[in-house]
Amino acid sequence: LASVKKNEAFPYAFDNGNPALVCQQGTQLLIQQHDDKVQRVCHLCGDRPGNWRAHISTHILRFIRGVNEALRLPVGPSLPCGFCARSNLQECEVHLSKKGKATHITTNCHMVSTFHYKPAEQGSKTTPCRNVPVVCGLCFPDPPRPGAVQRAQWRYNMAEHVSIAHSEYSSPLSPGGTRLPHEVWESMKLDPTEETALGIPTASIPRVFEDVAGPDEGVDRADVVGKKRAAKKSAPGTSQRRRTGA
Repeated sequence: LASVKKNEAFPYAFDNGNPALVCQQGTQLLIQQHDDKVQRVCHLCGDRPGNWRAHISTHILRFIRGVNEALRLPVGPSLPCGFCARSNLQECEVHLSKKGKATHITTNCHMVSTFHYKPAEQGSKTTPCRNVPVVCGLCFPDPPRPGAVQRAQWRYNMAEHVSIAHSEYSSPLSPGGTRLPHEVWESMKLDPTEETALGIPTASIPRVFEDVAGPDEGVDRADVVGKKRAAKKSAPGTSQRRRTGA
């Protein structure tokens, strides 16, 4: 094979010396694939987990349940990202779209790690953690168009999300409101066996939440839309909190 030594004319470059024939998107994809193959060190505890998403999510669930861990860095106090456990960072917003039977997750979190959605959502004996992005049925009561991209929430954050963004509904963190739609509860509920497998003591596992509507009742779209409109007319502080959580 012929070889060409590096010189002023090759490889092609701009006047400032930057490479001209480089696909930034492809480069980032290759970097991500490389990082996924190399076991990264957890910035929270120092371990080298085999499953990054499940490992970070375990720290998050333990924080939510009040289980003390000796961590190098704390878990974010509100709606922590399932890839980095930080809070309130725009780049960590996560979006979900479906194409056929495939579910795609997009985020700009710099600690993103690829995973297969369906097995992760179902969990298993070896990887019981089911913390995956889910679409809130109260934020999006209508069925999505094929390929539509929707803002998602991490499953372990859904209880907090509902209590902040949809406080008129009953939830594990804010009981007593309108019964939570069944499909919303199904997207967020955690089985005690999952919590036990992730190191949550029995005393720290919440009681079963029962203020849930029946499976045949669905989400009252008119009611959800009406409450969203009412929220826009409410006090500035309340309106701001709901927009932030949604």
